[in-house]
Amino acid sequence: MHFEFLVRLTSGKSKQAAAASRRGSIKKQLFVEYLETRDLLSGFYPTYILDPTGSGIGPGAFASQGPTGTTPAQIRHAYGIDQISFNNGTIQGDGTGTTIAIVDAYDDPKIANDLHQFDLKFGLPEPTFTKVNQSGGTTMPTADGGWSSEIALDVEWSHAIAPKANILLVEANDSSYTNLFAAVTYAAKQPGVVAVSMSFGGGEFSGETSFDSVFMTPSGHSGVTFIASSGDSGAPASYPAASPNVLAVGGTTTIMNSSGTISSESGWSGSGGGISTQESQPTYQKGVVTQSTTRRTNPDVAYDADPNTGFPVYDSYNNPVSAPWSQFGGTSDAAPQWAALIAIADQGRALAGEASLDGPSQTLPKIYALPAADFHDVTTGSSTGSPAYAAGTGYDLVTGRGTPVANLLVAGLVGTGQTTTGVVTHFSVTGPSSSSAGSAFTVIVTAMDASNHPVTGYRGTIQFTSSDTAGILPASYTFVSGDSGAHTFTSKVTFKTAGTEVLTVTDTTNGSLSGSLNIQVNAGAATHLVFMQQPTAAGIGSVINPAVTVRLLDQFNNLVSGDNTDKVTLSIGTNPGGGALGGRITLTVSGGVATFSNLSISKAGVGYTLVAKSGTFVGVTSTSFNVSVATAVLLEGFEGSSNWNVVGPVFPTAYLSTVAAHDGNYGLVIPNGPDWLYRVDSAAQIKAGDTISVWVKLAGAADGQAFFAFGASASGTLSFVLSPSTGQLMLLNDVGYGLKTLAAVGQSYSANHWYRMEVDWGASGSITGKLYDSNGSTLLGSVAATTTVITSGGFGFRATGSNKYWDTVTAQQGVNTSQVGPHIQTSGSETFLAIGPSGLPTGIGFGLDALKNANPGGPEGIRMLADSAFSPTDYLQPLATFLDSYFSTTQSDSLSSGESMSTTTSSVGDGWWEPISSGLDAEL
Repeated sequence: MHFEFLVRLTSGKSKQAAAASRRGSIKKQLFVEYLETRDLLSGFYPTYILDPTGSGIGPGAFASQGPTGTTPAQIRHAYGIDQISFNNGTIQGDGTGTTIAIVDAYDDPKIANDLHQFDLKFGLPEPTFTKVNQSGGTTMPTADGGWSSEIALDVEWSHAIAPKANILLVEANDSSYTNLFAAVTYAAKQPGVVAVSMSFGGGEFSGETSFDSVFMTPSGHSGVTFIASSGDSGAPASYPAASPNVLAVGGTTTIMNSSGTISSESGWSGSGGGISTQESQPTYQKGVVTQSTTRRTNPDVAYDADPNTGFPVYDSYNNPVSAPWSQFGGTSDAAPQWAALIAIADQGRALAGEASLDGPSQTLPKIYALPAADFHDVTTGSSTGSPAYAAGTGYDLVTGRGTPVANLLVAGLVGTGQTTTGVVTHFSVTGPSSSSAGSAFTVIVTAMDASNHPVTGYRGTIQFTSSDTAGILPASYTFVSGDSGAHTFTSKVTFKTAGTEVLTVTDTTNGSLSGSLNIQVNAGAATHLVFMQQPTAAGIGSVINPAVTVRLLDQFNNLVSGDNTDKVTLSIGTNPGGGALGGRITLTVSGGVATFSNLSISKAGVGYTLVAKSGTFVGVTSTSFNVSVATAVLLEGFEGSSNWNVVGPVFPTAYLSTVAAHDGNYGLVIPNGPDWLYRVDSAAQIKAGDTISVWVKLAGAADGQAFFAFGASASGTLSFVLSPSTGQLMLLNDVGYGLKTLAAVGQSYSANHWYRMEVDWGASGSITGKLYDSNGSTLLGSVAATTTVITSGGFGFRATGSNKYWDTVTAQQGVNTSQVGPHIQTSGSETFLAIGPSGLPTGIGFGLDALKNANPGGPEGIRMLADSAFSPTDYLQPLATFLDSYFSTTQSDSLSSGESMSTTTSSVGDGWWEPISSGLDAEL
């Protein structure tokens, strides 16, 4: 928990200060931030500051039936605490014979039972636990919800790390620093106390140096180390952590892998620290701390403190009995666990005949004098606050010297673990847990004996190898006396291949002496693009499959998997057929990859290429690919019998005849009549997404109507209609075999003339009927509409007026799955040119002309048919550019979602863009 000192007398603004005033005792108060952010395994945790009196939202809001977070066994293994032993491995490092004092304010009436339940859950031994008030009495202060949670955290987790140490809890009368420091003084004087844990603090203030003597070993007492949390809000520095007599503990985010070791560790954003405004730099920081040469800096060390990787606490005072557990983080969890490490070190010192450590004269100087190998140097992450600080190599204002390599650190604090002539059995290789490709980092190599003690007399030669064949490694090195068995290779290692890489150190004369370090290498900044899945051959209008993928790579060709913001745009490079690119052509990368799943090319050609661009990166060109005309499937040639159905007269009037042949020997003659003739057998099935074609001849006279049915069944059909009688080209909805016009445009016809009718039936419901001349390729007219009332069925015919000849029904299957063509739509009294969300469709110019023809008084607008993947920013600007070119106008600006655009045109006038599904309007 972290608090702010108020350097004013009590006023009505502070609940605790007001309470103190009512008791007749006016004193300076600590303004309490309720226990640092608490978190659930889901990753959700509140960011508010809870009321210190326990009103408002309390800890019970985050209760759980069982523990969540990092267990005692996990954190002990991750930091090497379970590897601490003494007397040649015969005695476990567990704090035996020492006492840890916990100082907090107010009372937790349930702490004894909560500690018991905590021990039962994690299989820990019951400690000798004592609770007193600030004077050593048994009349406890008032209970407080916020402080009781702090007490539970401090007591349970100091015990978890040093399970055989005694625990003394001293509860101050309130949170004033007068009473808290009185509790500290009492605690330090008690027999056996070697460490005093203080998970509280506040802003620095003038005159704070006069209180530094509180944190000194009492006269006649064996050494005591005072440990304080550095705070949970970043800079500036806080007190008492800023005192040069106090070991200040900051925070990290510690991630463990499946084997229980640390896979990554970074500075926690809330870690308190900074440069003191009041305290001078102590001698032990000189030559190590570079951030200031005159002022005390903190933190000194660090520990896991991120609530997301926090610790379970049994807290039945704030939580119901049915759900007594909560998960805690913050530097409040770090201070008591470092106090436990000090207790373990003092256990080892007692076994070696040494006195317990005095904080100012021994613990802190040793912390700064120990080799870098005794710490996990945390080099990434930054803290909030003012100013914000970043972790870095060596000492920093977020994590101090780093987190403990506990077995080495304790050996160094004991002072008897190092040997000059011991037998080297392996090397300890320490360095950052992660690095960016191409960035140099520092490693420390320490010669170790079988008990994991540094061998200071090692004089061998080592060589480096790594799993990264492109890596840059230090040259072989021969240890000298000044190394004392440990050498730092500053910025000498560079890995270039992303992934988990292994750095190995081996003695050149004895290959069995080795050590290694695992480094997670992350890709550097993106520098270029590559096509991963190249485009492959496809049919006209068909989706290019597999999906085309473009990757963002760094300078070493590593995928920049952390990039989820850059956009990649595709365009046609080499364009042998003059085709248009359809589909979503601009995508935001996900994990560094843009996957284009609905691309299509509108015209056939050999040797197409695509070009990918993103920001300032140089465009990259794909391999070439071909687009071919889709193979047409013959559905009906009228050269033999087929199974036909009839709607209308019992006896159909249609018949096969040689006079109706366009291809082969026979064609179908349908005289004037109300009957529909259609096929629905499996060989006649067509569906949305197909293109269907048939030849038709207006025999004798250009009169009546010729109906080409598609999607036919007993319940109705859609039809493409030549209507010489009205001078129109039409699309009809014939559900129930009624005649309902979907769209119509003007069209003239000639008698005794063959025409090819083609229906482009889009998968999204768009339908374009095209009329071609007798050569089959000259487009005479087109009409378009959208409906999904029918999506599949057979095909058929109907005729009125003079005889109509039909021949050769074919289908190109699945060629209209990715692009919605331009077509006319009506909505009430408004008429629109509707176009799809797949780039600029082929024929948009013709569509605009059709719109003008259908609406001579002036077209009302352009309507966009949006799909679920539609992004306005992908489409508005290309459309604006096209319209400017088509009408020779000037666009006002570059559009983003919801931004308006105006054009001045004499031929179209003002209109609007309207994505039907999203309601976005942008004026054109």
